Amino acid sequence: YTSSHPGGTVISPLRPDQPSVFSATGRRGTRFQGLTLRGTLPAQRDAEHVWENELNDVKETMCGIHVEQGGDQCVIDDCRIELFTGSGVKFQNAGVWTIRNSLIQFNRFHGVDAAGSCDCWVIDSMLTRNGEAGILAQASMSIAGNRIEWNYRAGILLTPRYAQWIQISGNTFCANGGPALEAVVQRPLELEISAW
Repeated sequence: YTSSHPGGTVISPLRPDQPSVFSATGRRGTRFQGLTLRGTLPAQRDAEHVWENELNDVKETMCGIHVEQGGDQCVIDDCRIELFTGSGVKFQNAGVWTIRNSLIQFNRFHGVDAAGSCDCWVIDSMLTRNGEAGILAQASMSIAGNRIEWNYRAGILLTPRYAQWIQISGNTFCANGGPALEAVVQRPLELEISAW
């Protein structure tokens, strides 16, 4: 977690302006296993200083892994994804994917951005010290057995679209800058309560 010299294969971007290190857009059955993906942000000890002092000035430029429109059966397993100016992992309108046993930390935006995604799982992972939320969850997801801590805005950020189909169980939330769960509501909630 704190070591700046992780074991295994370390992959970093060639240029600071590329959109991601890996893109699995439109692919099926892609597996990322046992990799460290390291972005271009300053070292971990300086990351929180960046969140506090440049929160509105930093633009999202690069993600570790990006999947858009597809990505069926994408698996991220035993990976360390850190120090990206965008989100660690960005699944955009993608479905049927899994992140498990991974460490996703010190990214400028979300650890996992699942905007518009569905039928996906984040399991037994650690999402820590990301500049926004550990997970941006939007559609049918299972989030189980994770440690979600020290994210600057919230542990999990729920957005309105299909947010009622999210299963959150067995997670540990610790010391996030805001709430463990934050729901972004665009219109007033309408509740109907009935008695038998």
